[in-house]
Amino acid sequence: MERYLPGLTKLLFTLPSHQPICYLVILFNICLSITIIILSWNVGLIVNIILKKRAVYSTLTRFNFISSDKINAVIGVKLFKLFLVKSFWRKLNPTLNIKQANLDALVRLRNEIISSEIIHLAAFITILLLLGVIEIANFRPQLFWPLAVINIITNLYPVLVQQYNKRRIIKMIRVFSNQKYNG
Repeated sequence: MERYLPGLTKLLFTLPSHQPICYLVILFNICLSITIIILSWNVGLIVNIILKKRAVYSTLTRFNFISSDKINAVIGVKLFKLFLVKSFWRKLNPTLNIKQANLDALVRLRNEIISSEIIHLAAFITILLLLGVIEIANFRPQLFWPLAVINIITNLYPVLVQQYNKRRIIKMIRVFSNQKYNG
C-alpha cells in the first residue's frame, strides 16, 4: 500500500496544468468507483436475502463493530448521521423513517435498519475483496484509493450509523415493551 502514497501525492500536488488528461483519468476513476459501489449494493441485497433464511442472520443482527458512544463521536459517526439526515440521502430509503412511535413501528424500523446494515456490510466486504484483488494483481492501481475512500463513506459509515441507531431503537423498544406489559 505504501507504493501508492508517493504516486498519489505526486498526482495530487504536482500535476501540471497543461495535462488535463490526468484530471480526466482521476474523474474517470472516481466515477468508476461510484459505479462499482452501486453494483456492490446489489451484491449486498442478494446476500441479505440469502442470509435472512439462515440461522446466522440472528447472530448478525446482534453484531456491533463499535458499541461505545464516545468512540462513535470521535470517529465522526454522529456527524455523518447528521449529514445523512440533513442531505438528500435521507430520501433514498424511506422505510428507515418512523411516522409514529409505537411498539410495532419500532420493531419494523429495527428490522429495516438491520436489513440495511447487512446490505451495506456485505457491500463493504465485497469491495474490500475487490481492493485485495486490485492490490495483489496490480490491476488498475489508480482505482485503489478512490474506491477505498468511497467504500468507507458509502458502506462503512452507514453500517456504523445503522448500528448506532439500532442500539437506540432497541432501548426504545424495551421502554415501550415495559409500558405495554405494565400499563
